[in-house]
Order: sequence, then C-alpha cells, then structure tokens
Amino acid sequence: ARQFHYQGPARGPSGSSEGGDSMVQMKGQSGTLGSILPIINPFSEARKRLSWYDRTMMERAKTSDSASWDAEELVYSAASSYRLAHSAFPNVRIPDPSSGKRKHAPRGEVDVVLVTERGIALIEVKNWRGSIESFEDENGELDLFQPKIGTKPVVSKLRAKCEMLKRMATSRYSDFAGEVFPLVVLTHNNGDPDQKVSRMNTVCALKGNQNKRERELHKALD
Repeated sequence: ARQFHYQGPARGPSGSSEGGDSMVQMKGQSGTLGSILPIINPFSEARKRLSWYDRTMMERAKTSDSASWDAEELVYSAASSYRLAHSAFPNVRIPDPSSGKRKHAPRGEVDVVLVTERGIALIEVKNWRGSIESFEDENGELDLFQPKIGTKPVVSKLRAKCEMLKRMATSRYSDFAGEVFPLVVLTHNNGDPDQKVSRMNTVCALKGNQNKRERELHKALD
C-alpha cells in the first residue's frame, strides 16, 4: 500500500514517515532557543496506520473485480500529466470529520491528491455504471448518486475533507494550505449522468480512449 501525505506549502509534499501525516501524534519539547519542537510517537502512529490500512483493504476486498482500482490508476496517471501539476499522490489518508467517534479516529481516504501551481485538487473516482442523478444535500448544494443505491453523499463529503486539509495545515504548521478544491471523476464508459450532474463544476465524466479521457480531466481541472 502506498501512502503519501501533503505537509503544506512551506515544506512541500513528502512520502516519508517523518513528515506531516494527517494523523501523526506529536508532543512538544523546548529547544535551545525556547521553540517548540515536534516529537513523533512512533508506536501510536504505527497502530493508527495499520488500523487504517486494514480497514482500507477490507473495503477493497468487497469489490468483486479490479475495475475500480484500474479507474483510480487511470485518473492518477492523467492527473500526474496535467501541465500545472507540481505533484500527485494516490490513496492519501485525509480524515472525514463526520466519521469520527469518541473511541475511534476519523476514517477517510482520497483517491488522488493533485498539488498544482494554483491550488490543490482532492479527486474522488467513481466507476459508476448506469443512471447517475443529482440531489440537494443538507446544505442545499447539489450532490450526485446512483438511484439503485440511494442518496449517499459524495461531493459534500469531499468538501468536508477539503476543509479538513486546510485546518490541518493551519493547526500543524501555522500556514495556509492554499485553495483546496473537490472533484468527482466518473470513469465508466456506460455511466449516464443527468443534465444537472453534467453541469456541476465539481464533477467530470470521462469517456472514450485514454487520450480523450486525459484531455477531459485536464479541462475540468482548468
């Protein structure tokens, strides 16, 4: 499993365990100049990473084929070639604030995090087949769903993770993460989004060959 974590503009992206993992537990220690230096608790951090990894693998095991995984790889590859891309990371752990409980850490994973020269895009990949419709979430904003499954929030959950990433950067590094945008990418050739979904600027439907899909994704990112 590949885990990458964005540390904020002042430090840049990093894949090392010594960086700014979203769930790193830190304690303060006074330095020689009286500054506060962070110390990572490796045992607590290892337990949280293993727990998150186990949950992720269990969810993926429910998928009967690898089509969804292939779709994520396709979107990651296309996002990486975006002309304004600084770096791209697949399967990044960013907690969903609404999933946390008192005895359990918040859950959450973003399929692709794209760091660009103009902002950060959190990309959720949905390999949905058939009809895709829209509904209004609790904030009166449009979201999308499959009628045969029901109205389970997608865009609104991704927006919450965008806000979480910005708060993490501010609290951990006292720095602004920049603009963070949600983008849901529909990848199935037989997906059929309705007109409202097609007009949403937070949704991009990819169809056709790989070159055409790449162009459509870059257009949506623009």
